[in-house]
Amino acid sequence: MSPEPSLSFVPRACLGLTGQAKYHRWLQYKMQAPVPNPLAGPEDSTPANPDANLLAILEAEPTWTPTKEQAKLSYLGDADARDVYLGKHTCPLCYGSYVVEIEYVGETTGKRVISTLPCTCRRHQLYFSVIDPMIPKMYKDIDLSTLKPMEFPDLLSVERHAEIIEAVKARKKDSFIFIGPPRVGKTCLMMALLREAGRRWAHATWLKGGTPWPAVWYYHASTLLREHVAYVTQGTANPETAEPPGVTVAAIKSAVRNGHTPSLFLDDLHKVGPTPFQLETLHDLIDTMHENGGQIVVSTNEDQPWFQERWGKTNADAIWGRILEGDAHRVRFEDRQPSSAAVA
Repeated sequence: MSPEPSLSFVPRACLGLTGQAKYHRWLQYKMQAPVPNPLAGPEDSTPANPDANLLAILEAEPTWTPTKEQAKLSYLGDADARDVYLGKHTCPLCYGSYVVEIEYVGETTGKRVISTLPCTCRRHQLYFSVIDPMIPKMYKDIDLSTLKPMEFPDLLSVERHAEIIEAVKARKKDSFIFIGPPRVGKTCLMMALLREAGRRWAHATWLKGGTPWPAVWYYHASTLLREHVAYVTQGTANPETAEPPGVTVAAIKSAVRNGHTPSLFLDDLHKVGPTPFQLETLHDLIDTMHENGGQIVVSTNEDQPWFQERWGKTNADAIWGRILEGDAHRVRFEDRQPSSAAVA
């Protein structure tokens, strides 16, 4: 009998990315004895279980740990990650193959196995090709982890800005509506949350493999609704050439069907025209996001009473009520007493 191998290759189904042993149907199938071949003689019969040694190792070890930390490229703000995406450098981990081999060691048995995993450079490519172009050039370096509080004279104190940033960091997966005058940092904070949502989307897409499905969108609210108006107008005249809007109810539902949590970022809500079609479309998009557990982040210079006067109380209350439903928070970029909550 051949000696037990000290290093074996393990399908990715058996080793998770966290190094924990997982017994899936692959393992159950391998443990079953093969069906005998009636035409084969005794000397030609295959072994009952050719992977018995490897399966025994996996069965005996509950915890697997990488033997060394895999080198990482940061998602954002890192020249190496961007250069790899742009093709200026080859990925130092996989050298363009998109897969890496990670060695694991069993904490109990001391056995070593190798698992082939997708390389993280694919995750960076997804981010930089889909999410990064959404972010305006002036906000390319904004990141939630490095965002610094600033003082906006006569508008917002540095203490209040720091309070808002810390409160949003603690709830970065929640929905928000940012309210305040221009140039107080509303869009900067929105861009930081957009990066966070983009990272989650890229990571989930990387794990699933296959073709990425759109699930994160950033728009000026008025621009998006004008796209819907143009689509309906062009579709009536020439339906074959009409370009659909970037975000639709169908697109949101498709993202959910493909296993993604959708995120919608709408800037300058106060610039939306008060036409019945635009307000109805806006309500439908927000309603679909909430129905599917999505994240909505909205910024506006005006508070709800202003919208009640411009849109009508019924429309304004319906849209604002839907935005603020569930885990959403109303954040006012204005100075308050220290005892006031940063987000409502």
